Amino acid sequence: MMRLLGAILLLASLLPAAAQADKPRPEDRAAIDACLNSHHDDRERCITAVFKRCTEAPQGPNDEVPHDSTAGQVECFNREMAVWDEKMDASLKKLRSGALGKIVLERPDGNARKKVVGTAIINDMQKTWLDSVDKICDTESMFYDGGTIVHIMVGHCELRETGRHVIWLLDLINDTSDR
Repeated sequence: MMRLLGAILLLASLLPAAAQADKPRPEDRAAIDACLNSHHDDRERCITAVFKRCTEAPQGPNDEVPHDSTAGQVECFNREMAVWDEKMDASLKKLRSGALGKIVLERPDGNARKKVVGTAIINDMQKTWLDSVDKICDTESMFYDGGTIVHIMVGHCELRETGRHVIWLLDLINDTSDR
């Protein structure tokens, strides 16, 4: 993920408009929310909803790069990732402050038992997930290293894995909200 972030930052420095993808656009947030609300049985189909709409949009007079270029696609990935990242942060915050975050478990630690707070487990899970996504996306894109297509390959991978993770987090929140 760090490699993709570095590539995105490099491209973003060349493209002033692409660098402004820190916060989700309201229309992008609304598009993903509407999709998630209308596809309860297959919410994974919402992953790339913003990206597809963005790359298929006609070139506007204020667009600095064509959406079908590598740089344009990176900009579209950034827009959608901003939404999923916001959802992930909000979901993790809910989990940490909810019932799971307050649980204290006893885990083996050598010959002794160690108490572990739910928030520590959630934090460790998130760190492990981030490491896993890096490895998955690096593995998927190894063959294309050195070419500009690697940015698209890694972007698709990170978007897919992040969307899946957020959907899982949302399900976890729903499953534990009545406890």
